Amino acid sequence: MYVDLHIHSCASDGTLTAAEIVSACIDKNISLFSVTDHNSIASDAELHNLIKSKDISYIPGIEITSTFKGKDFHITVYDFDETNTELIELLRKNTQDVEENFCNKFIKSFSSQIPQLSLKEFNAYSYDIRRGGSKFLNYLMDKNAVKNLDEYFLLAGDFISRFRTFSPPYEVIDIAKKAGGYAFLAHPPAYYSCLDHFPEKELDEWREWGIAGIECYSPYFGERENEKYIQYCIKNGLLISGGSDYHGTFTERKLGSQRITPDMINLRDIRIINEHALMFQ
Repeated sequence: MYVDLHIHSCASDGTLTAAEIVSACIDKNISLFSVTDHNSIASDAELHNLIKSKDISYIPGIEITSTFKGKDFHITVYDFDETNTELIELLRKNTQDVEENFCNKFIKSFSSQIPQLSLKEFNAYSYDIRRGGSKFLNYLMDKNAVKNLDEYFLLAGDFISRFRTFSPPYEVIDIAKKAGGYAFLAHPPAYYSCLDHFPEKELDEWREWGIAGIECYSPYFGERENEKYIQYCIKNGLLISGGSDYHGTFTERKLGSQRITPDMINLRDIRIINEHALMFQ
């Protein structure tokens, strides 16, 4: 049996519904999973209902975007109170104040360069969420401004760094803890291009901020590159998670690709729903 604690549904930028993810996990012999949609818990209630009659274990999750020193960092949070007002406000701020404001500024700034873009049209725009990706990316693709995600980042990279700023990691971690959640640094190699990846002195800083653990199994790691993170967690009493960062057909990453078994992770006191299904596999 396997574990995958980093999965995205079409409630954020994946292509599968909650029901399709549950079925896919069962087919892949994944006995413990978490859907960690970007800044959204829209699929959580449905997932709670879906697994009631299934022999599969589940941990409520979310992936929250933060910004520190001009760089975005993703924080996966598990086992939180979905009704916590500070957490709800943080998610609203990320999706509305930050994302919507960025999209509006982008269209206004690029309208002369890309005349087919229209703020009025974008605000009224709708699309099939099962395509994956964000509303803004799909709009740009439909308007032939970009062909794919890579072209989007080439076009908007500098603009993103200047006008798309989220709450700093220490604020996100603090809110997650107040909501009873466990915050993890997601896919640490994603933030640096050097071979050493995430500097240990910065890991120490995240630990001081109260991070509960690190995602030590991820497709972002090369062979054996995760070993230093595993040892860091063991040395410092941090939890260990892992997952595929699966987005359905939106990316090439495969569900359960990391072949994580329960003995490879350390979740300590994190609440597992339907834990009996995991124990008796």
